[in-house]
Amino acid sequence: MNKPVFWIIAILITVAAALYQRITGPTYPARLSEVINGKDYTFSLKRSQTNTHPCIIRLALPSDLEGRIYYKRFRVDEEWTVTEMQHDGSDLRGQLPSQPAAGKLEYYIVLRSPSGAETAIARDEPVVIRFKGNVPAVVTY
Repeated sequence: MNKPVFWIIAILITVAAALYQRITGPTYPARLSEVINGKDYTFSLKRSQTNTHPCIIRLALPSDLEGRIYYKRFRVDEEWTVTEMQHDGSDLRGQLPSQPAAGKLEYYIVLRSPSGAETAIARDEPVVIRFKGNVPAVVTY
């Protein structure tokens, strides 16, 4: 084989690996969908957050739905902590507390309709969020 063929193969492998990482990487949001009150909703749940402030979870949902976030430290045998979500006009918002750099939480969300019906999002496979330290801008240049 000649050199151009090797270059083409190397470029194809690099692009394929980059696309695979982009789609499956742990820092990209988890995309989930759920049917709530007969309507399909798609959610994008965070899996990465800078540890300088709490992580805000936003769901574009009608104001008649209530929500709770259940979370605990990842791979730690402890009880789930519950925090209520609040509507801010267009979104249902809740927050996860900041963790030290490299700290991880796992979480899921339970939504309740006015009729009392509950819908769990990611209860069976909780979403894991990693908190990272803030990298100073001078270091990245």
